Amino acid sequence: MFDKLSILRALFPTPQIASEIATRWQAAGSKEPKLVADIISIGAILSSPVREYIDGVEVPNPICPIRMARDQGRRDMATELLALMQITPEELRNLTENSNEYT
Repeated sequence: MFDKLSILRALFPTPQIASEIATRWQAAGSKEPKLVADIISIGAILSSPVREYIDGVEVPNPICPIRMARDQGRRDMATELLALMQITPEELRNLTENSNEYT
């Protein structure tokens, strides 16, 4: 899970700027509740790694630093947006339990 206050402190130079942006994203999330599900989906927060099989045997994915960095960046950005929308760790946990609604 994530600590939204730490994320916001790291993203913005001043508390006032963080507050303004958080207020805007919180309003967007309240006005359009499906936006949360969209961000979770786009950020691949609830996705599991793709598994490849050859002749019924799982083959490990080759390590690709570019793919790993891209995927981590997507998750980080989605997590930051969810923090701005005031999604609590408990709410994210509940969304994770109901992940089939968002995939």
